[in-house]
Amino acid sequence: MEGLNPAAAQLSGPQPQRLVRGGQVVQAILVPSQPVSWSRTPTLPASSNVELRHKGRQPCASSNCAVPKSGSRITCGSHQRGTNGRTNLCAKAASEPSAMVSRVSTSNLASCSTEAGQGDHTAVARPEPAESDRTVCGSNAFVSTHVLPPSSSLYRAVEAIDNFLRDCTLLGVPQGQHSEADTSMDQESVLERGVLRIETSLPPGQDALSWLRRQPQIEELLPRVYFSPRHDPYTEHGDTLGSEELAVAGAGSAMLWKGEGSLEEEELSSLAGYLSEKHDRVCIFGGERFDASGSQSSGEWANFGGYYFVLPRLELRQYRNRSLLSCTLAWSGNKDSVATAFQQDVELARRALGLTEADTRAKSSHVVASMRVVDEAPQRPTWTKTIESLLEQMQSQTELSKVVLARSVVLESSETVEALSLLAKLQEKDPSAYQFCLQLPTGEAFIGSTPERLFSRKGRNVWSEAVAGTRPRGHSAREDDEYSSQLMQSPKEQVEFSIVFKSVLHALEAVCQEVSVEAENQLLKQTSVQHLYGRVKGVLRDEISDAGVLRLLHATPAVCGQPKRTARDMIRKHESFDRGFYAGPFGWLSGNAAEFCVAIRSALVTDIDSRTPRESWSSGDSGGSRMCVYAGVGIVPGAEPDHEWDESCLKMKPILSQVRGFQSLSNFVNMNELLASLAIEELCRLGVTYFCVAPGSRSSPLSVAVASNPRANYVICLDERSLAHHAVGYGKSGRPAAIITSSGSAVSNLYPAVTEASQSHVPVILLTADRPPELLDTGANQAIDQVKIFGDSVRWFSNIPPPDDSMEARVLLTTLSYAVQEACSSSRPGPVHLNIQFREPLAPISQEWSKKCLVGLQKWTTTGAPYVQYISDAGLVRPKYEDSSSNPGFQEILQTMQGSTRGLILVGNGANAEDVWAAAHTAEVLQWPLVADVGSRLHFGHSLHCTVSARFFDQVLLLEEVRDLLSVQVILQIGSHITSKRLSNFLLSSPLQLYAMVSAVDARLDPMHIVTHRVVMPPSMFMECMDLHDSQWDRLRKQREEFLEVVLSLCVEAERAINAWMEASDGKESTALTEMQVAHCIAKMLPRDASMFIGNSMPIRDFDMYAGNLSSSSLNPEGMDQLTETEGRTDSMVPESALGPAVGVSRGASGIDGIISAASGYAVGSNSPVTLVIGDVSFTYDCNGLMFLRDRPQQQPVVVVVINNGGGRIFDLLPVAGTVSRSTMKSFFHTPPEVDIRALADAYQLPYRRAGTSEDLKVSLRQAWLQKRHSIVEVVTNGDDGLRERRRLQQAITTALEDRVGIVPKSCDFVHRSHAMESTLPSPPSSLKIHCTIRPYHVELVAPLTSQAVKSESASRSGTSGGRAGFYFVLRIPECDNAEVIGEVAPLDGVHIEGMGAVESQLQMLAGYVDGQALDFRGLRVRNMSSWIRKQIGIDSNQLFPSVRCGLECALLSVLGCVHNMSLSEVLVSHQARVASRQDHHFPLVDRVEVNALCMEMSDDIDRVVEEAQRLVSEGYRVLKLKLARRSTPEEDAVVVLALREALDDAILLRGDANRRWTLEEAVRFGNAAGCCLEYIEEPVADWRDIRLFHRRTNVAVALDETLELLSASEIQAFMDSCVSQGEASTGPGGRMIAAFVLKPGVLGGFENTYQLAQLGRRYGAAPIISSAFETSVALSAFAHLALSLDVLMGSTVHGLGTWPWLHEPRSKISTVVNSNGMHIRLDPCGPMSSRGRRSDHEHFCLDVRTERYSYRVHGVHCGEDSTTVAVNDYPAFVFLHGFLGSCQDWIQIMEGLAQKHHCIALDLPGHGQSSAGANIECDVMSETHAEKPFGVQSMSEVVVRALDQLGMDPSKCVLVGYSMGGRLAIHTVCRAAKFAGVALVSTSAGLEDTEERQLREANDLRLARELRETGVEAFVAKWYELDLWKNLRARPWFSTMLANRISCNMHGKDSLARVLEEMSIGSGPSLWQEFMVTSMSHGGSLRTVVIVGEEDTKYVQIGRRLSQAAGCDLYQIPGTGHAVHLEEPQSIVSVLLHFGEQIQDEARAVD
Repeated sequence: MEGLNPAAAQLSGPQPQRLVRGGQVVQAILVPSQPVSWSRTPTLPASSNVELRHKGRQPCASSNCAVPKSGSRITCGSHQRGTNGRTNLCAKAASEPSAMVSRVSTSNLASCSTEAGQGDHTAVARPEPAESDRTVCGSNAFVSTHVLPPSSSLYRAVEAIDNFLRDCTLLGVPQGQHSEADTSMDQESVLERGVLRIETSLPPGQDALSWLRRQPQIEELLPRVYFSPRHDPYTEHGDTLGSEELAVAGAGSAMLWKGEGSLEEEELSSLAGYLSEKHDRVCIFGGERFDASGSQSSGEWANFGGYYFVLPRLELRQYRNRSLLSCTLAWSGNKDSVATAFQQDVELARRALGLTEADTRAKSSHVVASMRVVDEAPQRPTWTKTIESLLEQMQSQTELSKVVLARSVVLESSETVEALSLLAKLQEKDPSAYQFCLQLPTGEAFIGSTPERLFSRKGRNVWSEAVAGTRPRGHSAREDDEYSSQLMQSPKEQVEFSIVFKSVLHALEAVCQEVSVEAENQLLKQTSVQHLYGRVKGVLRDEISDAGVLRLLHATPAVCGQPKRTARDMIRKHESFDRGFYAGPFGWLSGNAAEFCVAIRSALVTDIDSRTPRESWSSGDSGGSRMCVYAGVGIVPGAEPDHEWDESCLKMKPILSQVRGFQSLSNFVNMNELLASLAIEELCRLGVTYFCVAPGSRSSPLSVAVASNPRANYVICLDERSLAHHAVGYGKSGRPAAIITSSGSAVSNLYPAVTEASQSHVPVILLTADRPPELLDTGANQAIDQVKIFGDSVRWFSNIPPPDDSMEARVLLTTLSYAVQEACSSSRPGPVHLNIQFREPLAPISQEWSKKCLVGLQKWTTTGAPYVQYISDAGLVRPKYEDSSSNPGFQEILQTMQGSTRGLILVGNGANAEDVWAAAHTAEVLQWPLVADVGSRLHFGHSLHCTVSARFFDQVLLLEEVRDLLSVQVILQIGSHITSKRLSNFLLSSPLQLYAMVSAVDARLDPMHIVTHRVVMPPSMFMECMDLHDSQWDRLRKQREEFLEVVLSLCVEAERAINAWMEASDGKESTALTEMQVAHCIAKMLPRDASMFIGNSMPIRDFDMYAGNLSSSSLNPEGMDQLTETEGRTDSMVPESALGPAVGVSRGASGIDGIISAASGYAVGSNSPVTLVIGDVSFTYDCNGLMFLRDRPQQQPVVVVVINNGGGRIFDLLPVAGTVSRSTMKSFFHTPPEVDIRALADAYQLPYRRAGTSEDLKVSLRQAWLQKRHSIVEVVTNGDDGLRERRRLQQAITTALEDRVGIVPKSCDFVHRSHAMESTLPSPPSSLKIHCTIRPYHVELVAPLTSQAVKSESASRSGTSGGRAGFYFVLRIPECDNAEVIGEVAPLDGVHIEGMGAVESQLQMLAGYVDGQALDFRGLRVRNMSSWIRKQIGIDSNQLFPSVRCGLECALLSVLGCVHNMSLSEVLVSHQARVASRQDHHFPLVDRVEVNALCMEMSDDIDRVVEEAQRLVSEGYRVLKLKLARRSTPEEDAVVVLALREALDDAILLRGDANRRWTLEEAVRFGNAAGCCLEYIEEPVADWRDIRLFHRRTNVAVALDETLELLSASEIQAFMDSCVSQGEASTGPGGRMIAAFVLKPGVLGGFENTYQLAQLGRRYGAAPIISSAFETSVALSAFAHLALSLDVLMGSTVHGLGTWPWLHEPRSKISTVVNSNGMHIRLDPCGPMSSRGRRSDHEHFCLDVRTERYSYRVHGVHCGEDSTTVAVNDYPAFVFLHGFLGSCQDWIQIMEGLAQKHHCIALDLPGHGQSSAGANIECDVMSETHAEKPFGVQSMSEVVVRALDQLGMDPSKCVLVGYSMGGRLAIHTVCRAAKFAGVALVSTSAGLEDTEERQLREANDLRLARELRETGVEAFVAKWYELDLWKNLRARPWFSTMLANRISCNMHGKDSLARVLEEMSIGSGPSLWQEFMVTSMSHGGSLRTVVIVGEEDTKYVQIGRRLSQAAGCDLYQIPGTGHAVHLEEPQSIVSVLLHFGEQIQDEARAVD
């Protein structure tokens, strides 16, 4: 959760406020930079104003908006729908009035989860954390991203975006003609240009390139762009797009930039104007010519220009765990045309959406089968001559060290070449390289697959690379190493690399403030070639832009030469063709990042009829395509022309091989070669490009055909069994592999893998060579009956006769097409078998054959399409799965599910990502628990992103009582197998009403025979048909949520027990690892971009049971930063997927064979690194699979983790283990392999590591993953200990579950309270609107605190020292008679890590999340506070400071008490005991808790200490707590304790607290001397690890306090376990070493954490003692309720809440009761609640006031007692006077901040607010017979004095606070009307001294009065606040709300306001400067004065200085504020007035 980071909050804390005295700055007082509370909306930085609404539709999940400097803001949906049904997209200037009532921050919007059709929905406000987070964008550019809810499919995504666009329009700009009058008062700022991106998340698996290929090539969807970042497992540098982002495809353009020349700073600024730092997914893609500064583009490059960049209209982003579809609007125009421009762009976008194809299935290839070369530039002789000439020039020109000379090969075809299809082939061959495409509307397409990065930038960090030198990749590891060695040792290549590397280094040094080399002279290995490689990182200087980086880096010596200018001249001279974009930069730009590759290994594809200057090319009259392929080589001294020619051919080979075409069929030498080649080619066209080949003679034709086909990828293995399993592993990616074997037993070896593929529905193509029929049954060698050898295990079989020219070749093609269709069938995928018979000759030996067999193949030979193309309805129209809803069976499923309160969603293994995504989404919506099998991608998903995932559910079922408790009614399962037998038995025993198995596979998936409904359709489609928005799903939602809550709470308890056990085991270095630890450790550490493969037997069960979610820290474990570079662009707008890593398992037949082979195939198929976990038996069984783990092109690394536990330990868990001897078990069942795994690793040349401890395992895994090579990690475990430890762990889990279930009273049987979950409390309303206020407080101290002195911030804020300061987090509930609840937030120096400033900033942001929200309190429980807060408020409470979290939780729980009319303790007990109502309590209704006394006396004077203790005992305390370790030696403390023990009765208990101040030796000295006198001693030693030694040596019981803050819960549990295991927990007083847990909720982080620790302590017999950190009575009262609830549930004890005597609170909530059982706090029934139905801190009153001439009705507000007559206390009272158009409401926030110490009164001055004048005034005014005017300053002054008199206020004990007009009234009052204690003047003046100036001002005010009468209040107020005086005020986000309040408040007082303008005018009144000075002096200092101004209000800063000099007083200048400083920074006023009040009080006391 962004914005509540403690560090960020600390930075945004208080800012210094200047104090000026006599014109000089004399000190600084810290005040917050933002107001602390808001009446309606949070205070946000001015530039972040934005409103977001969407009426009548589902709201967005999130939205981020970047606002231009002009202050515009955007709203999606107005509060009022127009007649055209549109939702309005408003854009108004921040300076204008706004009718909107909701404001949100640009950085964060809470997720809105509401039902469609329920009326208006407004996004929730979230304030920005700091000014530095604001978006920076180009001049006047507006950038916003609107995130829609996730979509289940591309079809739904297009529909959702279109629906949003349909309802959008730009509002707040001129629409048509307006009269001058209309615009004179409404000068609105328009969004002259901007970008709005609308996006929605999709399930993963949407292939971006396939999507782009399927889009029609029409104007609306052109140009097209594609960019795939480099993913290289051989280098450590991550990709800027991030390892999660795989590709971006864009269709159409929202904005396009094209021009001649290079991309300079000016052009780049134009692009940057449409980008935003906060909206990184708004990206512009494109490139630039290689020689943009040279000649203009021409010929085939003419339409590209010098540069070409596009902001895509539609965009599909492909991530590993999700996809994003977006549509972008971009508009520009002037004020009159921008609305039209916006609307036109909306229509264009909708048209583009309507034309898209929502299908990402790969299209059939359309790469032409044959392209012929028509031109080469240069020809080889010219090439040789040119290079020789260059070498001669290099010898003569020593500065010329390198020139890169390029070649161009032009090819043509009569058929159309689809550029994207060609790019797809290149990507398939080399997925680790950059792939890019730019296709213009005119048809030209520039594509490439390049290894070279030019630069990437993230923020100010920039990376660049040097790539030079080339060698091919080897076919074997040895050959590959030989080529690598040649490259590293070649002098020529080293020279070339050195030139390039130094050039890049020097270029970055020129633009960076610091540069570092990250890699130098390494190898970069691509698919077919390898290069020398280096990488440099730098930090850009602030003034450097991307254009500057481009200019310096491009063109690098790698593509141009050195020096650059000379080399470029040589290129222009010697190259006869236009390079165009070849070798130029190509990439993308965003607001905060950029990445450009070097566009080499590229080609330009054009239509053949395009105009071209190359006359040598053939005529284009016949149509078709032309392609120019480019490659360059570096020419350096020593270069050889022939070698360079060969190198250029090598670089062109990847592209040329794809268009080489199939050779002429008539050229094949025999029929075997022909048909084998046809078979392999057809399979490649059908998408089967991966061939697993076993060497053999009979299969020779097939093997040679694979080797000869450039599209075929292959792997060779000697062992057919391993080979087949490898193919099955590959097929788990969804694409089939083809297996080629010889005849005979080789085919038999395939059977185990065929069985696995059949059972797990994995597609595989089996191509088995066979002997001809005449050799069968003859005894011929390797001749067996292979016909249907696999029986029913294959989906289809075909026996293909020996090739013969009498059979048409197309028979084979159609057979292959059908075979692939059957293998990949959606209903039952699996293996197919083609048995192909071959006669001699098997080698390509010439043999006559008839060409007649080629009939019908003419078209096939000229295209790249398969002979038969299967087309499903999905490719034509959207399948109408919705029709399924009419099926009676479907209706029965829905009705049963809707009527069930106990449902469970199961996700088995084998479900694809889209189905798993849909299941997670459905579970979230329905609030059903989701149980994911280990083979699904949800099992290891991130816990924060799937809040319904019931992890460790298998372990929860260990407890029989839980199984009964959680019996379910309905099961919805997707996927196939479930690993957990315990879960299966649970389902079998549950009273199921329905078990629906949903799978697209038409197979029987019901091993338990309990499935009631079998749905054969894709699960994602099934869940889409469920219509989750139907209101029927809401009927029993509350009960479903309660069942979910119980399930998750038990799962969390199990998880805690597992984590605690694992951490404790990890700490035992002497103990061997267990299998459970291995699973848990790997799951926690696995890198985010890796996949897993888990072996059968015990590994998969251990992972299923003990390997839970990936925590946020485990995604990047310590030390793994290099694995997952932080350059990835992630954005809080887009939630991470709940999906975890892909997991491969072999659970079809569940055998232990072939696991290594399958894992290696899985790595190839998934194209991701794989970590395999396998047992030692399984490893040995498939050790031949290690042959696959050799470095090959494209192959991702596989890390094999072998658990060597001495054989098959799964048998120890089976019944046989208890029936046979140990020797029999070992020999017949364990069968330990006893092989040397290290030797096996060495034999296969694999890196090896061995781990015996937890730390060894972590180090080994890190090293293996970082090395990014195939490797083996052997983990040695003790098999015998493993079984024992497994049982211990399960016992710990069971104990934890018993504790959780044990707090459910038996009389409150959860199972039998109907089938539905009964509510544990009366259900609150589903939606409670909450208003939030933050009130600071300051309380005086009676005595110094026992903790460290509280100074610094506390003292600074209060203006005094020794006080206690904090904040009240107040929630008001309108639906409960405006009742208020309070949570106290009071950090204390020396106790809390957080300071007041940081807390205040965090509270401001937190209030922004809460205020105005409608929250659903039905699911709130003390045990799930964090998850409830995350779900309802949208923040991670773990990111809150502990004190803030405590205050928030207290307030939220108190809301429940308010709603249920229950005390806080009753609410807490109800949550734990599950009572149904107040009448159902099973505990005594006590109202008090016993507390101990805290002895204030800590001196060395024993008599004083004893006297203090006796006083406390006489007051009723029976337990005293002493602070120890405060004296010189422990012995002195011991003497004091012994003296107390002797002086006090034995019934008085003593507790000690050393606060970790003693060393072990000091503590032991004290303990042995006086420890026996104490019940326990808190924290005796500085190091918690010494506690056991202390206890062992003293036998003194210990209480934990600070240790509970230092350690995690799991660490505490491990510590307690260690005490138990060593027998130390049973000694000492009370029978326990750890006697108590001292729990400070404000320090521990709230009630939830406190309860968890209390339960943990209870488990070990430690008493939970609630303690405080010197909070006020508000928090103490809440803590007392918490203590009572623990007493009821866990047994009574004496709590540590006796701290209230330290605080001087006039209105304390603490009352005490003394009886024979000691001192008790009597609980306030309301706890931290204020009274209902009114505001306790401010109350309205109304007075009838009469002066000598006039009568008035005066309205006001006061903070004080219940009556309107206020009795003044010892502190001065404050009386507040507002300014013109203001009211008493202006002062509410300030009054609340002062109310703890001061009475406060604010008045509505007559003519304002609710105050009015009597009838006699109108008569007197109209006659104008009296000199004193009723609204004049003299009359107003008299009204103030008489009102105070009626309130019983003594002016001499009051301070007048006046703002502006009110300030002038205050000066007049203190000078002429009455004597006051002080006056505070805010932004005011003592009058005008110049007569002429007064006359002008009076005339102006009279004019304004006339205008007010003529135009009315609304128009006048709007215009009034347009004055420059209010510039700062207008920038506040709540300005429009304030403006509306001003208008509403004064709407009925037009004439009175006009009279105020006339009679109170500063021009009509006297100047009081001299009189004020005299008055100040004559009071002799008794009239204290303070002056406050806004620092940016320059006029009144000067006036304020003069006032402060006249009065000799302080002047405060508030930073960042203007004239209305009291509104802009109310907390600053509070701080100043508190300080001012203290000064007045101190002087009054001194006089007394």
